Parts: sequence; C-alpha cells; structure tokens
Amino acid sequence: MSIDETAAQSLDVAMAVALEHETLGNWQATIEQLDSHLSTQPKNPDFYLRLANALRAEKDSDRAQSVLDTGLDICASPRMFIMKGKLLRDKGRYENAIECYNKAIELNLNFAEAYCQKGIVLDLLGETDSAISAYNEALRLDRENGLYWLCAAKADFAQNNPSSAKEKLEKAKNALNARQTENHHYNMACIESLLGNIDLAVGHFENFLSNHPFAFSWAEQDSDLAPIRNHPRMKFLKEKYRQG
Repeated sequence: MSIDETAAQSLDVAMAVALEHETLGNWQATIEQLDSHLSTQPKNPDFYLRLANALRAEKDSDRAQSVLDTGLDICASPRMFIMKGKLLRDKGRYENAIECYNKAIELNLNFAEAYCQKGIVLDLLGETDSAISAYNEALRLDRENGLYWLCAAKADFAQNNPSSAKEKLEKAKNALNARQTENHHYNMACIESLLGNIDLAVGHFENFLSNHPFAFSWAEQDSDLAPIRNHPRMKFLKEKYRQG
C-alpha cells in the first residue's frame, strides 16, 4: 500500500470515528479526531465541513472559518460556501453571507439549499419579497424538501398571510414525513409549534432529545419553538437534559 493510500485510509477511519462523536454531540472529541489530519491538507470537502461544523458547535467560529478558508483553497465545493455563509450569518455579516451563497450557486445553479439559505439571510435583512423569491427558487428545484416549505411558510407569516403560511406548513409536514432525516422530530416540532399544536410539538421535541440530549438549549433559542417553552413537560425535559 502506498503512502497516499495509507493516509487516505487513516483519514477514512478518522472521519468514521468523528461521525460517531458528532452524532452524540461530542464536539470536542470530533475536533480532536480530525485536527491531527488538518496538516495533511486532504482533498476532501467533507473533512473541512465536519471539522468546521464541530468548531461552530463549540462556538469557535473564527477557527471554523479559518478551516473552511483552507479547504476552499484546496477543494472548493458549494456546501463549503454554504457553511461559510452560515458562520458569517452567525456573526451578523449578512451581506458577506449572501456573497457565499451566491458563490455556491455559481458552482451549482441547481443547488436548492443555497437559495434557501440565501432566503433566510434576506429574511433577517427584512427583505421579505426577495426572501420569498429565493424560497420559491429552492422549491422549484426541490418541492419535496420540508425545510424549504417551512421557510416559505414563515415568510408568509411575516407578510401577514396566515392562510398561505398554514398551507405551506401542511406541505412541509407531508414532505418531512415522506423524507425523514436525522432532524425529523426537531423540524416537526417547529412545524407543530407554529401551527399551535403544542402537545404534538413537545412530543416531537422530546423524541428528538432522546437521540440528541445536548440540544435542549435549542428550544430556548429557536423562535419557532417559543410557543412550547412554558409547557409543563418542558420543565421536566430541562431538568433531564439541561446538563447535556
């Protein structure tokens, strides 16, 4: 086996172990597992994405951005620009975030997620009409993505169009049920919360916490879940999972 093949195999093992840590929310362990390979500058976009995501979770956004910038110089990909855009959004640098999403679109005109993420930032800038156009483009490319329907629904709420928003939320539910992902119960909790189905929302959130015990604080930060914060069950869940 050549040196390059040995290095690639070692990186594959590190990526697999890092994924296990990531699934459990052990971000520091994820970082430690990947850090030792950073100096080899692997030509693997997923490596830089995984390390940057863990650093972002550990609130080390400056280093996360540095890791992504290194990766973008070596093996630029649309998803890397998406992650950099999220980091810039976290810092309130909305115009710079939009630039990243535009670069992702330049690399892949059919990258629906880039349009959706761009719409989220446009929403934050108060440019609701432009945000809706971005969400519509994302939905044109992928009408089976529940998150895109969810974002479009929230834009309708912002424009005081609750009937259209509720229709889109129902489409979001159908899409999410048809294409379940790791975050399925969290996304469903957001939808049911926005629809006013508080007990259902809490149930979905509790299901999500059973596999992601570190994520209780998300309910305190995500405005979609504001309606469920005072539910009696949430006090129990806070005591059970807050230490996670």
